[in-house]
Amino acid sequence: MNHCLLSVLGFFCFVSVNAAEEYGKVLPDAALAEPLVQSAANADGAVVELLHRADIQDAVLALRRSDGHRLFLYHRNPVGKFPAQPGVTRHIYWLTPDSFACVCSGRRLSGYVLYQLAPDDDAPGTLHVWKENEGSFTFRVDWQVVEGNLVATRYGKTLMVLTPLSAAQ
Repeated sequence: MNHCLLSVLGFFCFVSVNAAEEYGKVLPDAALAEPLVQSAANADGAVVELLHRADIQDAVLALRRSDGHRLFLYHRNPVGKFPAQPGVTRHIYWLTPDSFACVCSGRRLSGYVLYQLAPDDDAPGTLHVWKENEGSFTFRVDWQVVEGNLVATRYGKTLMVLTPLSAAQ
């Protein structure tokens, strides 16, 4: 009986130690390298950055406020591959004060993801974002922001105009 109790207690200690390590990955202790890609400042002076985090061996999006405070962005239940990763995201554009787009253009593939900042957060130093829309073209397109809309063009012809949900309301 005592052996079984000690085994169960040991398991819970193991689980709680692993949970602490996972939570520790939310905010890195080491200094971050320069951003791989960053947006221009929005109306509030905030900048979205794509950073490489050595502690998790991956790239993350972060919002750097005008006061220099950085919040790591996260979204729940990501579906599919999206261009918010190193080597794929080439530009980050603000569409409204709380919506931005990550875009890429290659010879055979162009992709986009629209995000909206959300007011809720689950951990200190983080900020939740909603993925509003994502997609890709199997050819190269040119991206631009026109009156708060993300516009895809090819050979001077407009292929798509996306309006963020926050602007459509």
